[in-house]
Amino acid sequence: MVDVVDEATEQLVVRLQTLYRARRARREAVKLANSAYLKCWDAVSGLAYYCNLRTGLSSWKKPLLLAARDSVEPSVDTNIDVKAPVEAPVESDSDPILQLSLKERQQRREESLVFKKKCEDEKRELVLRHRRKIARAMRRFEKNLLDEKSKNRQERQAKLKNDNQQLLQDLYEGKKKESVQTIREAAMRGNLDRVETLLDIGFSADAESAMGLIPLLAACQSGHLEVVRRLLSGGARVNHAHVKTGRTALMEAASRAKPPVLKELLRYGAQIHVEDEQGETVFDCMKDAANREIIERACQVWSSENAALFPTEFRQERCDQLEAAIGNEHFDMANGVSRDVNGKSLATLDVSVEQGENLPYRDPRIGDLIDPYVRVFLRSASALESTELFKSEMRLADRNPVWELCCRIPAVPSVQKELGIQVVDAKREDIAGEVTISLRSLLDQKDHKKWHVMPPTLRQQILEKKTREKPARIRVCARLTHTKSIVLTRELQQLMKTREVLVKKRRDIIQNALDIRLQQLP
Repeated sequence: MVDVVDEATEQLVVRLQTLYRARRARREAVKLANSAYLKCWDAVSGLAYYCNLRTGLSSWKKPLLLAARDSVEPSVDTNIDVKAPVEAPVESDSDPILQLSLKERQQRREESLVFKKKCEDEKRELVLRHRRKIARAMRRFEKNLLDEKSKNRQERQAKLKNDNQQLLQDLYEGKKKESVQTIREAAMRGNLDRVETLLDIGFSADAESAMGLIPLLAACQSGHLEVVRRLLSGGARVNHAHVKTGRTALMEAASRAKPPVLKELLRYGAQIHVEDEQGETVFDCMKDAANREIIERACQVWSSENAALFPTEFRQERCDQLEAAIGNEHFDMANGVSRDVNGKSLATLDVSVEQGENLPYRDPRIGDLIDPYVRVFLRSASALESTELFKSEMRLADRNPVWELCCRIPAVPSVQKELGIQVVDAKREDIAGEVTISLRSLLDQKDHKKWHVMPPTLRQQILEKKTREKPARIRVCARLTHTKSIVLTRELQQLMKTREVLVKKRRDIIQNALDIRLQQLP
């Protein structure tokens, strides 16, 4: 028991010595702080601040070294036995400021006021010495501040104006509508009701996005047939090309297995031979056999099998004429022409009289020139009766006139007829020369353009004692068409041949380019 008390007493002694040494060290630090810092009072606010006598800096906050002046609560050691008769040390020291007399405190206050006045005087002298620099710096600072504020204000106003204009433009063109599905999104998702609503209120069927997408392209990419029909009936351009890729709606539909959409586009006159930015056509985009068959049928001549693919106006007119002509006409073997159900001939004769050369004189003895004009008519080979006459304009005193007379003789009754062309002197109404062309010698739908020699008349033979060095001749172009159906069929066949030649030429160019690139590969 004695050992335990001795051990507790020893710990208490050690504790007391530690506290004493800590108190002493703290008092020394406070003395050092008091020698470096001076506590002053502000005459205006009456608050105290601390000034470092060595550096001249001042602070409203209390330095950490002066915190030792505050009252410190004694710590309790938990290792000491509670029953031990230990008395807490009594705090006998107080704040040194409180121990000063009234005279000393008044003296310190006066010193702080003198020090503060000295600092203000030095600051005022420094400002007076550098007042020009300070004024320039202040003006520069204010100018930069005002310029920056003005620039920021202008940028905000310009940005706000552009945003408002762009928003109004997007709303006007149907490109943007807050919390509402656009016509392109509706077409892509197959929302037919939404598309009809937007078209009814005035939205354009060709409303283009910033990336160049239009509703018809979006509908063809997704394969929505009803939406495609509604857009086409609403005025959408079927041959509209993408602004960047150059692809059309027909290319988008052909690249996907959507034959009904492809047929609908062809019914509205989609162009087949159109190239995109890569030089590809719809033939390069097709991946489905059914789509390829539809496109090939659309490129053929009109027939009852592919009639559904030719509903456009310029094609439909040709096809209707061809169908009506084939259904109504019949061939007259005796006369060599086709006739309709009423017996009227369908053959036509196109005649063009271009010019004449070396026409005879009215009186070769005095060199009197004639005033020639041309008249064209159709007559029978066995009789002198003729059809309606076609006359050209008169040329005054001209041996080499240019008439350029073009006329058409409809309802040619028979190929047994002859085409008569006469050159007449307008002054005396005498025939200066005549050419006769048999219709049997004219091939169907072929331009027969050549020079025809006009033999001299009996009067000319009497007046002209010598033979002509250069015969009188006339340039005539004649074209006989037996029936309208042949014209339409041949025109369509000619267009088909032209298309086949162009397609073959294009394929050869692509193949040559591929061969060259393959040869250049290492």
